[in-house]
This record gives sequence, C-alpha cells and structure tokens, in this order.
Amino acid sequence: MELALKIFQFILSISILVVLHELGHYLPAKWFKTRAEKFFLFFDPWFSLFSMKKINGKWQYKFFSKNQPDTEVIEVDGEKKEVSINIENLPDNDWRKHPESTK
Repeated sequence: MELALKIFQFILSISILVVLHELGHYLPAKWFKTRAEKFFLFFDPWFSLFSMKKINGKWQYKFFSKNQPDTEVIEVDGEKKEVSINIENLPDNDWRKHPESTK
C-alpha cells in the first residue's frame, strides 16, 4: 500500500510540473495573440483527462473523454480506405462537428 501511495504521489507531482511548464508556453501565446488551439497534459493519446473548446462563443469542457478520429476506415471492393467523416451526419454535441477555429 505504501508503494502504491508513493507511485501515485510521484505521478501527481510530475503531472503538476508538466502542466505548469506547458502553461509557460500557452499563456504567453495567448497574451501575444498567437493561436494556441490545444493544451494537453503529456501527449495526445487515445483519451483526454481534460479538454476545453470554444463552440459558438461558449467554452465547453470534457473530462476523461475518448479522443475520436476525424477519419474512418471503410472497405471498398476488398480494399480498406481511410476517408474523412462527413461532419453533417454527426450529432450537434460531437466536438468533431465544430472546427478548432470556432469562435
């Protein structure tokens, strides 16, 4: 149990340091009107611990969500092809329907 607690404390400490470090890039970019579209803790894996996006002028937040691809794989005549998803068919609450530049 003590080892698990130490591992948890280490991961939490590193996470806090990484967030503070990345804020050192993100905040000056915002202050100087440089476009900063995404802010990740660590990398962009298949899931996000926390995401935020401005959609129609309002900030939307997601916690512990799966990152969904902008493409899908379909099979045509026995060949697999990767095609872009038609955003018109997506539900309104799907973030892929709203591009990163939405204001």
